[in-house]
Amino acid sequence: VRVRACVRTCQVILDLLQFSGLQVRRALSSDRSLLDTLDISVFPSIYLLHPNGTHAHVHSEKRLRFFFSSLLRTLPGVWHRSSSAASQMGALQDSQTSQPWKDFDRSKVYTADLESALHYMLRVELATHSTLQGEELKVFRDFVTLVSKLYPGGDPVVKLMETLSDWLLSLPLQQIPYQAVLDLVNNKMRISGVFLGAELRWVGCQGSRPGLRGYPCALWTLFHVLTVQHDATPTSLDNTGLEGEAAPVLQVMRRYIRTFFGCEECGRHFETAAASSLEQVKNRDQQILWLWNQHNRVNTRLSGALSDDPLFPKAPWPSPALCPSCHEEKNGVHLWNQNPVLGFLRHHYGASNLSPRYSLSPPRLPAALPDPVRTVQPQAEHRGAAAVKGAERKPEEQPEPRPGHPALRGKPEEVPEHGGRGVWVLGLGFNSVDMSLCVVLYACSCLFLMLLFFFFKFRSRRWKRRHHLHV
Repeated sequence: VRVRACVRTCQVILDLLQFSGLQVRRALSSDRSLLDTLDISVFPSIYLLHPNGTHAHVHSEKRLRFFFSSLLRTLPGVWHRSSSAASQMGALQDSQTSQPWKDFDRSKVYTADLESALHYMLRVELATHSTLQGEELKVFRDFVTLVSKLYPGGDPVVKLMETLSDWLLSLPLQQIPYQAVLDLVNNKMRISGVFLGAELRWVGCQGSRPGLRGYPCALWTLFHVLTVQHDATPTSLDNTGLEGEAAPVLQVMRRYIRTFFGCEECGRHFETAAASSLEQVKNRDQQILWLWNQHNRVNTRLSGALSDDPLFPKAPWPSPALCPSCHEEKNGVHLWNQNPVLGFLRHHYGASNLSPRYSLSPPRLPAALPDPVRTVQPQAEHRGAAAVKGAERKPEEQPEPRPGHPALRGKPEEVPEHGGRGVWVLGLGFNSVDMSLCVVLYACSCLFLMLLFFFFKFRSRRWKRRHHLHV
């Protein structure tokens, strides 16, 4: 037992050599003075000795090498040696000077992260493509369909993705402008119940300074959630064209990253991993575990890199603190217990574990103004009182008439700013999407009328020819 404890202690010391901010020392059972001072009676144990002379016992669920190393790596002030002191201080300063820090629970998944990921995808990442056509359009259509069927978050986001999916599936065009997609995402048609926040609000994916974590973290989280949701609702993708694939969520993720993801190097790494092992995924359980395994491999590869957040160092996940039963050790080598890991992933990324805290609430659409035709008689009866109230109201309190309202007749329409109200055309409430559909219908109608014209003209000629020969 003493030999095993000694070996385990040496292994922990070796694990922590690449970290600074702490020193790991071994104490044997023969050091009676130290053991009596710290009141140590159980071996192996971890005690923290602070510079001020105080000490405290660190509890570990299992007295295993991986548990001890994970606990020490997550202590405050412990940094990876590849991170310079300047970057560490910068992280601490930026965490105080940038956006206000949001307290969060590591055992929860926040819908604010998922909504921020969708916002970045649809309004930032997709904006690099002025038009979507061919393979790009198909990949985007599959992604929207997948999210609309599996997203477990708020109803306004689900309704937006369903509206966008129905619109993409109904279009007979082989290419569409990105601006038309953006108009729908911004709800310029003012559809009730459709909303996606237009700001980045990271919670569980917030970093110590801008540029760390954020969107990549939320993208992983989004697809983790979709894999678990697909396992919970296996028939949700029926009749979508995706049900025939063994791992539809992973296949859509692979195509999206290959086509739209901004980090080309990251995309190449993911494509290499997918090409080598994705075909081995045959069911929904393997789909969940494959994505989790690849995520851990990426964390291991990027540990200590410039993109590694010193306050949230990349490490194998879930940690022993979140899932003690997920970890095991054999001959000093860490092993994953697959069944507990699968159960943990199903719970952690399940719909019941989503927290709506910090999510953006959809704005209330202004109530429609009364119809002047129907209300002309009541207004005429109380015209005197209405005139007095209108005179007493201050100019800034006057209600803003909607486009097309009689109060705006004779005045030029104002084009709202980007992301504001819809772009009204001819004062009738049509936007660019409506007008594009009208153009398509107009072209189809013209083509149909031309075909009818030539058909009847050809038929009349044949009739005249037959009649002439008969005469």
